[in-house]
Amino acid sequence: MLDQEKEDLERELVTLRSRAGARDELVAENERLLAEREAIRIKVQRILEKIDAVDPEIAEAISG
Repeated sequence: MLDQEKEDLERELVTLRSRAGARDELVAENERLLAEREAIRIKVQRILEKIDAVDPEIAEAISG
């Protein structure tokens, strides 16, 4: 009886550790994607600023 309970608990522990690892991977991937999005946002902003310097009307039309 105790052996069965021990095996069940060990299996549950393995499952929980696996889920925690998967969660950590998702958190890391989310952080990477947020950083990438911010880098792209900055690049687009710089492009719009350069367009604005050359032709403000075009920049206004692009920006909305």
